[in-house]
Order: sequence, then C-alpha cells, then structure tokens
Amino acid sequence: MGFDLHGVNPVNMQPAYEGEEINKQLEYEEASGIYFRNNCWWWRPLWGFVCQHCSEILNEEDMARGGYNDGHKITATKAKKIAIQLEALDLDGTIDRFETNYKNEQEALDQIKCTICEGTGKRKEPPATGAGNVKCNGCQGTGKHDDWMLSYPFNKENVLNFAEFAKNSGGFEIF
Repeated sequence: MGFDLHGVNPVNMQPAYEGEEINKQLEYEEASGIYFRNNCWWWRPLWGFVCQHCSEILNEEDMARGGYNDGHKITATKAKKIAIQLEALDLDGTIDRFETNYKNEQEALDQIKCTICEGTGKRKEPPATGAGNVKCNGCQGTGKHDDWMLSYPFNKENVLNFAEFAKNSGGFEIF
C-alpha cells in the first residue's frame, strides 16, 4: 500500500521526461507539485513529523485523514504553509536533529518475542500459530525478531522532497 499525493493545481502539468528514466520523471513531478508518492512505511513517519510540526496549520481531521489514502484534500493555503514551515525546520536544524534522534531510537530497540512461535523458535504447522515442532519462519528459529518500528524509515531528503511538492502543488489530495 502506498500514499499517492496529487497536486490540485500544480505549477507545471507538462511531462518533462517523456519516455525517459522514470526516476527523473518522478523527481520532476515532485518538484512541480504534480505527484508525490511514499509507500506506507515511509509515509507514516513523514506524516507524523508534519503533523507534529504543523499542528497550527492542519486541523484534527487533516491530521487523522492524512493517515489514510481516501482522497482527503489539503488546501493550497495549507500546503504552502506546510512547505514554508518544513523549510524553516530545515534551516534551523530541526529536521536533522529529528532524523538523528529517530535513527538512534530505532537502533536502541530490542528484538521482540515472536508471536508466531510464542518465542520458542519452533511453531505449529502453518497456517496455525503457537509453539510446535517446525522451525519458525517468522523468527528463523531464534524466538525473537526485529521490532516493527525498524520498518518505518525517516530521512531529511524525504521531508524536503515533500516540502517542495507541497509548495508547488496548489493543494493536494491524498490517495
């Protein structure tokens, strides 16, 4: 599952890289306010950061519905204010500090007990779960696995790409 954001009134709707490398096209679309995409793993930390630092811009409905891909619209005024706020947070070092703290918190996470085999390293025959006599594929037989929080990356580049998109989007819809 991903989050596809479409600019409502982007600064430029013309494709720049017809038939060329898709990454260049996506970079152009983000910078032009046409399109921004994150998979759910990248989107959730990004949107959480935006909500935390733009709570005076976004209302409760915006913040809640930004976590769903159901077509919620962020107005042009709010999108521009979000971009300005994120750019200011970059200039004052907030994004860098947040990224460092976020990664440090992830690195400090302990492994957690596997729920498939109840921490024994051996499970019941699939599709059943619980302790059994088959090597557990959820933890590779160790009884533990990484915390799911390690699946949610965060970095400054993603924040700034989103800020550029928001600035030029003329408002956006989240699908």
